[in-house]
Amino acid sequence: YMSVAEGVGLQLRGVNYPGHFLLAYGHGSSLGFVDAFQNRLIMEDEAQDIIKIAGPDPEQLPNKLVLLRMLLNFQGAHVREQNFDKKDRILEYVTKIE
Repeated sequence: YMSVAEGVGLQLRGVNYPGHFLLAYGHGSSLGFVDAFQNRLIMEDEAQDIIKIAGPDPEQLPNKLVLLRMLLNFQGAHVREQNFDKKDRILEYVTKIE
């Protein structure tokens, strides 16, 4: 999402939100969120709840942490599906990044 948005002149920034990774766009009163994991825009009422926790201008995560967060999410999904070979492969990537 971030690379595609950048390619068309939009800035999305990774936001570390408890139990969820979100992409933020805009600032202040024009702040909005994308849930890349569920492939959806966050509607205004839900966004207001997020802003209460993340603040009105959430800090952007460094790209390394974005990648690490994504890999850990994949790893968790593989564990839930009991696909331990794929989980172990993701763990190899995680240890290389850390």
